[in-house]
Amino acid sequence: MKLKLFYSIITFLLFSLSFSQTVTLDPTFGNGGKTLTRFPNYNTGILSSKIQSDGKIVVCGFRNLSINFQSSGIILGRYNINGTIDTSFGTDGFVLINNLEIDGTGSKMLLIQPDGKIVVTGSNFGNSGYDFHTYRFHANGSPDITFGNNGVVITDISNSLDEPTALILQPDNKLLVLGTYSVVFNTRLLCAVRYTADGAIDTSFGTSGKALFGSLAANYSNQLMDVILETNGKIVLGAQHNIQGEQGNFVLAKLNADGAIDTGFGTNGARITNFGGNDFLMSIQKINGKYYAFGSSTENDNQSKIAVARYSISGSLDFSFGTNGKVLLNRSSIAVYDVIADARLVGDKIVCVGAGESENQSTPFNLDALLIRLNLDGTIDTTFNATGYVLSDFSNTQNDIFITLESLLDGKILALGTSTIFNDDSFILAKYYVSELNNINFSQSKISIYPNPFSESITIESKQTSLLNTTVELYDISGKKLSNFIIDNSSIFTLPIDKNLSKGNYFLKVANEGKIETLKIIKQ
Repeated sequence: MKLKLFYSIITFLLFSLSFSQTVTLDPTFGNGGKTLTRFPNYNTGILSSKIQSDGKIVVCGFRNLSINFQSSGIILGRYNINGTIDTSFGTDGFVLINNLEIDGTGSKMLLIQPDGKIVVTGSNFGNSGYDFHTYRFHANGSPDITFGNNGVVITDISNSLDEPTALILQPDNKLLVLGTYSVVFNTRLLCAVRYTADGAIDTSFGTSGKALFGSLAANYSNQLMDVILETNGKIVLGAQHNIQGEQGNFVLAKLNADGAIDTGFGTNGARITNFGGNDFLMSIQKINGKYYAFGSSTENDNQSKIAVARYSISGSLDFSFGTNGKVLLNRSSIAVYDVIADARLVGDKIVCVGAGESENQSTPFNLDALLIRLNLDGTIDTTFNATGYVLSDFSNTQNDIFITLESLLDGKILALGTSTIFNDDSFILAKYYVSELNNINFSQSKISIYPNPFSESITIESKQTSLLNTTVELYDISGKKLSNFIIDNSSIFTLPIDKNLSKGNYFLKVANEGKIETLKIIKQ
């Protein structure tokens, strides 16, 4: 038996060398790797997320009345590691902040402090128009009344429409809230305000605690989308830039630590980038001393490309990247619609989420949620799932969009966003398992499987524990459960496989003595 196992392992490792990384929904999360939460009669979606130190997932998103799309609040919620709703948080897992609104993607509207307290920001109507409203909650979802006035800080920027979209917690525990303010109708300018740890305005920042900067270009409007806090205290802003009478562009700007514009960055503090279409910046990252900006460039309603730009530390386009510092691409040669909403550096690759036109021809121009990985030079990493991307469908004939993502400590990727179900939208979460076959370490596993690849059956053998009452579930790569078994032997079990099962990659979820192990198998 040991000799048979040895040869099976050798065969498996040699076979694996011809395979790239495969990406599958994690069957241990939610329902086959997905979690969907509906709020009937409302359009909802996750905009921002954070992972607690215990692995629980805190999310924040919008809630609009589905009848007239009028905003009626922001939802703060928490999920357990396995994708179930954490009912110990707030009321049955959620906290509703009535009448609070958010614009842009809001991917940085949420943060978790080192002490576990949760901060969220948005816009609400005040005495002189919409003002910045920033709330702080205890880890259980109850208001932290020591912050500001009974848990909320309200700041009027412009006596008009003030919209915060991003939060930064500085190392000294001061809180930066950044967004836009309006001077005339449909003209938005970037701004920031800083508070002390207890919610008082920090008058050492900007002018009396506020930094207003509107001289980046003439006749334009901006919407703040993302921010980066540098180690030297400077702040990089990524925004959607719209010049009156023209299409949108990317814009990066930089502030000094005191809130003043860093005029040494770009041209007088900003760098505007035009990809040739209607360009939408969604996310910025600093990678290896360069700034990356991610988004999309739309030519018409049915055609959109992923847009990526790379900049030097001084704000000039890096001409060694793409074409003159810019990359435009679709996920494949036949795709015509792809958008990116958020990006993260994971290892030495860039993982992005967004949406792309469904590859199911029975539902034309239905958007599916997109997970795609890029190399640092902006090209698609085709070692990632052989194609470089994964499309996930949550709602068949409706639109699914990932808006943000988290890279988890176990190497898995969590993607979050919104899905339209029966004219209402839902919170969606999906966890992906990224595997390299030659990374499986059998010597550390309590469960052995052989042969792998297999043709008709697989043997499961325990090295250290009894297999009695062990549950085995078989999943395909989409996370759909195909069959399940309960083992009634003590140390070895042969799992029968349907002879009509298609060739390809599958997962076995083995639950034994309160522990779960997910093993990848190949039908040949």
